[in-house]
Amino acid sequence: MKSNRKFQLSGRQLQVIPHILASPSYEEAARRAKITSKQIYEWLQDPQFKVELSRRRSETYNEALSSLKTATTRAVQTLTTLLSDEDPRVRLNAADKILVHTLKGIEYLGFEERLTDIESRVDRALKVGDKQ
Repeated sequence: MKSNRKFQLSGRQLQVIPHILASPSYEEAARRAKITSKQIYEWLQDPQFKVELSRRRSETYNEALSSLKTATTRAVQTLTTLLSDEDPRVRLNAADKILVHTLKGIEYLGFEERLTDIESRVDRALKVGDKQ
């Protein structure tokens, strides 16, 4: 049985992880990988397998976010370009979308600031409570 030095996973376990990441369910991943779903569930009990699966999930998620960031920049450029369109309806629609999304962004930033403030107050209160 081959193994990965870092995680001591079998070659088969390492081959199945991409199927898990690309499938909507473990059953579908098993079907695609030509193994039983029972085997996947057994591997999910292995802490090393879970760590590697989690690491790869995070890696996949970060790659997707990076792609979305790039697409977001292009989308904003497109909307900005449409502000100069000849058709006033297109300009109005672009302006509306820009304003709506900007206001949502400002709202989310406000939530984040308030949450950070609340967390900070709770941390301070807990520290004071620990000293007493």
